[in-house]
Amino acid sequence: MCAVHFDCYDYPDGNHLFEYGIVADSETRKVGVHRYCLVPPEGRGLEVYKIERAGHSFCLVNVFTLPLCILCHDPIWGCQALHCASCMFFAHSSCLDSDDSIVFRCGSLELDSSHVTVSLSRVRQTFEDFYGDIFLSSEDLGKRTYEEISISFATIWTQLQIYSNGLALGSFVIANDGGDDKSEGFELQVLVERYEAYLSSGKLSVSATLGEYLQANTIHPSLHAMMFDWSTLVYISSTIRAPYEVRNASVSNSDSSPFLNATPVSAGKQDNDETPRHPFEVVPLGHIRDVLGYEFHIFSEGPARHCLEHLHRLGFFCCVDRQPFFPSRVTSNNRECYFPLPLGSDLSADVETLVCAIEACLSELDLSVNEVGLLLLVRRFWPNGLASEYALRRLTRALLSWIFAEDDNLATILRDFISAGHSLPGIRPPTEPASWPSSQDSRRAVPTSSVNNGGDYVASRRTLLQKYVARWLLALHNQDISAYPRIVFDVTRDIATDYTFRASASMILVEPLEKNHGPDIADRCLRFVIKLSQTSVDFTALDDLFLLWLQGLDYEVLAKASMPSLQRLLNRDADSAARFSTYVDATLASPGGGGLEMADPWGVIRRFTEQPNGLTSGIMWLRLLARSGVEIDVPRFVEFGNIARKRNTNLAQAAIFVEAMLTSTWLRSMGRQGLQPVIANLLTFLGPAIQTSLQRTTNLSSTDHHSAIDFVRHSLSICLLLYGCERALLLSLGLVKEEEIKDLPSRRRINTRTEKAADPIIVDPSLIRVLNSYVISGSEEVACIVAKFLHSLMLHASLLESYEIDNFVLRNGSTLYACIWQFYAVQHHSISSIRTSLLLRVLVVDVLPFRDLLTQIFRLSTNWESRFVHFIALFLTRLFRIIMDVTSPAFQIEGRQWRPCVLDIFYYCFQSIWLDEKEEIRTAIETWAQTLLPAHMDAITACWNDAFASLPAPERLRLTTFLLQLHPHFPTWKTLSWNVIIEALLEDSYLQNNGNNEDGPAAAHLVSLLLLSVQMMESGIEIDLFSCRKLKLHLAKVIGFNDVEAVPTPSGRAFYIRFENLVNIPVSCYPCIHAFPRILDAPHSFDLPPSMMGSPLVDDDKTCRVLIGTIWIDLVLSVICSIEDLLTLPVFTLKSLLESLMVVIFKHDFSSLAIKHLDVMLRRALRKSLDLLLLDISYELRQVTLSVIQTYIRRGTAISGVLVVDSIEKAVALIVSLKHNNEDILVGQAKGFIENTLVTLTPSGIFCSLCRRPPNPDFYEVLKSIMQGNPRRPTDATVHFQEDLLQSVISQPPEIDWKITHNTAQHLNMFVETVLYEGVSESIIVDLGSWMTATARRASGLGVDTDFDFNTLLSLAANLLRFSKPSIHPSGSSWMLQSIAQTILEVLDDVLRIKARATPPTLEALVEVSSSRTHVVISNRTGRPYSTVVGTLARSAIYFLQNQTWSASDIDDERTAALAVARLVLYAANRGRNVLPDMHEDIHSQRSPRPGLTLRAWNILLLAALSDPSSKHDTLLLAQFDRFLSPYIKTLGVYVQAHTPPPETAAADIEHAYIALKSWLLLIHRLTPSRQTIDPGGDLTKRIWNELWPPFESLVDLFQPTGHGDEFLPLSTAVWSSVANLFVFILQLRSPIAMNTIPHLTLLDRLRESGRRNSALSKLSRALNGEALPDIQLDVVISQTMQDVGNAERLRSFERDSRQMTDRRRVPT
Repeated sequence: MCAVHFDCYDYPDGNHLFEYGIVADSETRKVGVHRYCLVPPEGRGLEVYKIERAGHSFCLVNVFTLPLCILCHDPIWGCQALHCASCMFFAHSSCLDSDDSIVFRCGSLELDSSHVTVSLSRVRQTFEDFYGDIFLSSEDLGKRTYEEISISFATIWTQLQIYSNGLALGSFVIANDGGDDKSEGFELQVLVERYEAYLSSGKLSVSATLGEYLQANTIHPSLHAMMFDWSTLVYISSTIRAPYEVRNASVSNSDSSPFLNATPVSAGKQDNDETPRHPFEVVPLGHIRDVLGYEFHIFSEGPARHCLEHLHRLGFFCCVDRQPFFPSRVTSNNRECYFPLPLGSDLSADVETLVCAIEACLSELDLSVNEVGLLLLVRRFWPNGLASEYALRRLTRALLSWIFAEDDNLATILRDFISAGHSLPGIRPPTEPASWPSSQDSRRAVPTSSVNNGGDYVASRRTLLQKYVARWLLALHNQDISAYPRIVFDVTRDIATDYTFRASASMILVEPLEKNHGPDIADRCLRFVIKLSQTSVDFTALDDLFLLWLQGLDYEVLAKASMPSLQRLLNRDADSAARFSTYVDATLASPGGGGLEMADPWGVIRRFTEQPNGLTSGIMWLRLLARSGVEIDVPRFVEFGNIARKRNTNLAQAAIFVEAMLTSTWLRSMGRQGLQPVIANLLTFLGPAIQTSLQRTTNLSSTDHHSAIDFVRHSLSICLLLYGCERALLLSLGLVKEEEIKDLPSRRRINTRTEKAADPIIVDPSLIRVLNSYVISGSEEVACIVAKFLHSLMLHASLLESYEIDNFVLRNGSTLYACIWQFYAVQHHSISSIRTSLLLRVLVVDVLPFRDLLTQIFRLSTNWESRFVHFIALFLTRLFRIIMDVTSPAFQIEGRQWRPCVLDIFYYCFQSIWLDEKEEIRTAIETWAQTLLPAHMDAITACWNDAFASLPAPERLRLTTFLLQLHPHFPTWKTLSWNVIIEALLEDSYLQNNGNNEDGPAAAHLVSLLLLSVQMMESGIEIDLFSCRKLKLHLAKVIGFNDVEAVPTPSGRAFYIRFENLVNIPVSCYPCIHAFPRILDAPHSFDLPPSMMGSPLVDDDKTCRVLIGTIWIDLVLSVICSIEDLLTLPVFTLKSLLESLMVVIFKHDFSSLAIKHLDVMLRRALRKSLDLLLLDISYELRQVTLSVIQTYIRRGTAISGVLVVDSIEKAVALIVSLKHNNEDILVGQAKGFIENTLVTLTPSGIFCSLCRRPPNPDFYEVLKSIMQGNPRRPTDATVHFQEDLLQSVISQPPEIDWKITHNTAQHLNMFVETVLYEGVSESIIVDLGSWMTATARRASGLGVDTDFDFNTLLSLAANLLRFSKPSIHPSGSSWMLQSIAQTILEVLDDVLRIKARATPPTLEALVEVSSSRTHVVISNRTGRPYSTVVGTLARSAIYFLQNQTWSASDIDDERTAALAVARLVLYAANRGRNVLPDMHEDIHSQRSPRPGLTLRAWNILLLAALSDPSSKHDTLLLAQFDRFLSPYIKTLGVYVQAHTPPPETAAADIEHAYIALKSWLLLIHRLTPSRQTIDPGGDLTKRIWNELWPPFESLVDLFQPTGHGDEFLPLSTAVWSSVANLFVFILQLRSPIAMNTIPHLTLLDRLRESGRRNSALSKLSRALNGEALPDIQLDVVISQTMQDVGNAERLRSFERDSRQMTDRRRVPT
């Protein structure tokens, strides 16, 4: 607006290049340039201002370079000059007007250097003359106002520009007058600097009118140039036009100026004061001058004159006379001036007309009309602070409407003008003359092809936009930067609403526009905002406009709408870091600004979101951007995620944020793996809130619950998109709903950049952990969502390789299994197949965490009731569903060995049936398991079959062990196919044959496999012959047979298994043995060819119908027969073998051709098992063995043979070993076996077979206990049973072998003696006597003396005498009994006189018969009294006792016989026979007994008396004490008189002396109850002690050692032990002897100090020290004394044998 822009001249006409010569040098020529522009006429149809003189045609021009007047050669100051269009010379208007000036003819003057050269002094002089009124010194400046100095500064600064341009272009030349610097000292530059300094100081006062304007526009006076600011000039012009009242009579400081004294124009009469006053249309120039002085304090003439010139030149007012306004001329103050157009700041109704004109012009399609309106706007309505907001908004609406109409106008141009070939409206054709300035006239059409496509129209509009619209809007923006966005946005929204209404007017007639078309309005508004940005009229307000647009969006728009226009605003190029306006014109920048600020829409959203209440709006905006297809990068989401966490976002806000991420990821998912941590962090951060919402939905609003569900669903959908899952999959799974994406822009249409996926993609572990916590919360909805997520991740993530999925499972196995376990607690159809596939996919990678999970879950708790509920819940809701899914098509994984991985499912599903300790739980689970359909069992079996081949040996073992335990509960379930079993067995056989056999799990699983096979056969599962044969072959090998092979049958059509050489059974194979009883006991039938069992009995291989276990019989029998020592087997294994043998006998028919040939092997096995009865093994085994034999006998396959006899003998030995304990169950069973066998097989001669063997007394003791110990058996039955046994023997024909006859006689003797029951019939006695007579006669006649002993018949006869009671046997049999009795007495006397030899048992029987049963018979037979006979026998008995030689091998029998003989002596004495005195007499003078033997006889008598409970013999013996002393003293005296320790041969005598001493004391002690009559004061006891102890003490003294170091002889040790035992015995008797131990203290001290250490001495020592001794037990002492007698006789026998050996070794002399 200062008119001195260097390039604003009229080109090319206003650029004149002239050449001139140098006066001093005619050869030199120079060039200069004049730049100017023609001042156009003031109105249309008028001619330009011209002065014509001397052929010149001078026109008024605006100069841009300082010219020199061609007439006076002085500079032409000012902005205008007269210029001849012909000769191109310039002249002053004053020079042309002056009469003194000589004007040369046009074209006659030749230009030289004199015409363009001027001296500096002349320049200064002319400058002072022209600008003298504003040429102020420093003192004068202080007296001027702000407005005056500002006008002066603008004027001089403009002149300085013209001066500098002219000097630079050579339009004039400063004459060189010797100075170095031509411009040095020129006041022009000094004044500019001086004025500028004053203006910048801020010290100058400003008029109230201008100050109000500056304040309204927030302009500081020091920074304001009022002459160069169009708005200020408009304000000044408007102020000039406004009416006013003269406050002062004179407003001028100078009275001499006619211009300032102009009479003001009267405002005219007004009706009243309230009538509005209108601005003046025509005023005198003096009025304008006065207003400048009054309103703006422009009191000086010079500034006022230059201000008026400037306003006139810019067209703010015009002179009526249409003459130029030259400041140098004096102008009349009455010169009328008018204002051509209204101004925007006028207080007039014309302003409305102006605005309407502008709006009308801008609404036209013609660009020339548009430019008129824009000129009116720019020139007449420049924005300022005093303008009303309504006006500014209205004008802004007009401008923005013009901008937004570009696309519609262009469409119209293309449709109505371009297509029809018409000229474009408002575009000058090329033929039209160019207007000034031509360089800026872009509305001129260019003769190119662009005319045909509307390019010129668009270019012209852009020119208008840049030239007018952008400048005006920039001024509005700079006026109030904060208000500009609001004005522009409000206007833009109104325009968008109108556009939308017009577009939908034909369709929407009733409903409100805002309600139905909110999204359309918002989108159009956004597009308009973007249009503003594209046209660069948003300046710094784009961010604010965008924020206002966001804040003005309705909830419906934010929630559901999609704004594709946002892509144009926010999507950036790959190489751009931020979005900013594309057009920046330096001329539009604010004066003090540093350029337009970059627009940052993302920053707007971020900053608003960070505000206290901006989080919800911010994330909703973010969702809108995502739905609109805006490319939101990962760092942006990370930033907003951090904001959300810092602001403690709630579920609803987080759900919106995640929805935004989902939408963005849905449109573009590649290369955005950075979103995964954002999701994981949010899920973790909101974990407690989500879990609370899921667990307590009743206490929370449904909104929170739905927000939690949507949040989880959207979050996981984002992750799946990042992992490469197809979008169709997410839709089908329901993770993304159709309504959530239906309004999204097409992925093909949006500009999404293709990026490579991150490699590798790692699933965030924290994401999986937090998902697990959500699933555990119990929400079925969340569980379904997580299940779908994991399933899609595992099976449908295209960006994840299979190994990456495997690594993911390995890292998160435990968490994944915990989630999957919870999935099976959800009953929802959407995951019924998903969870199955997911479980299998995880299992194929790592099964150990699943195993640990199940182990932890199935860990038994203490409370079984809670555990019961726990198990039921587990089975019914989880494991049941897993098992039920085995028939699902989803229960498989292609390309993977998955079946081995699912085995744990079946393990934990079924194992509680037998592992749980509570029957209730086991029953419940088994009941559930029984509901499985055959299809499920077949599917499970298929898993086991396929997995078995690929399992290692330990896992095979585990599986087979599990199946073994499972099969009893499901006996009809074929858990493994026979092919799989056979293949496994063949594989193991191959390994063995190739030397790769191994122990441990490999061998164990083979055993388990065979056990399973046997179990399935036992359960009746169908099997073919080939598989049977293979199983038998491998089982024989496993058991331990070395030579196992398949041998062809004789027919060659089949094979049978042959096995030999079993050394021992491996421990691992014991379970196979345990399975034999069950398979042999199986009831299922089977067609078996005999050849398969190796039967040689048939040629035809016709099958036999046998039991399924028949095929194993030969193997079982071979095992039993082959093992050398059955005890090497464990108890249970051995029991299984025995049970198998029993089952074979009981259930299998050995008459069948298939196993008939195995009968011999069966007997061998029975005999071997029979050997177990007498071994020290468990009762159970022996019971089973007895049951086996008993079963064998009951089956009827046995006869009275060796096996049965051996069985009976073994049973007897068993009973004896158990001491006939009837309470022992084994004893009872053995007795029952013997009884049943004898009863069953007696007709077959079993007892006869027993009698052929050497007799066993134990058998008859057992038989006796059997017959007497069964109270349920009637007496008659027992008698008949006995008679049957005897009759079966005596009815047999005589044996040739006399040993057998002898054995039979012994058996009969023992039977009669032990078993025979009173009440047998007379006939059996007669038959037995006849058998004895016949046997005796045969033996006498044949002279048998070696193999037959007649003593047996004697003993038998004696035993028969027991049945001699008349009541039992009538007189018919008395003769035979008398004969037998007589014979017995004679034989007994010979035996007692040692004339004949009888065995001790026979002797005992003879003595017993003679003393009890034969008195009637003897009296009748001999005719002598029985007492006489007994007395004779008693004397013979005394002789026998004194002279009996005991056999060392039969000491016990000899002692028993001796006691029986002693009882006979006592019996005779009690019957009045005085036989006891014979004990010290020599009955037979030819033989005198040794004292020691006599002492032994007395001891036997004492023991016989003591063993009689009646004590009737005690007094008889006590009366014979004196007779006892003689042999006692003689026996000890022999050794005492030698005064030396007795030899070792004296041991027996010394022992008998000790026994005698002890027996007499014991006899006295037993008489204690009758002591008052026998020994009232204990004198008899003391007498016996005093008689017996001194000789024994003397003997003891002989063994006193000489020192403690001497060695102790055996006899010495025995004697001292006897002494100790004796005193201990005395102390225990509580005898009067024990009351006086003083005489024995010396001996007792020697005993304690002897150094001997044995139990007797120790016991005595403790007793003497005060330890209490237990009371004596008489029976125990008597029994021990009898043992001592036997021990003494063993010593005597040893002495006798030693002496005889010495005699044999003696050499005769």
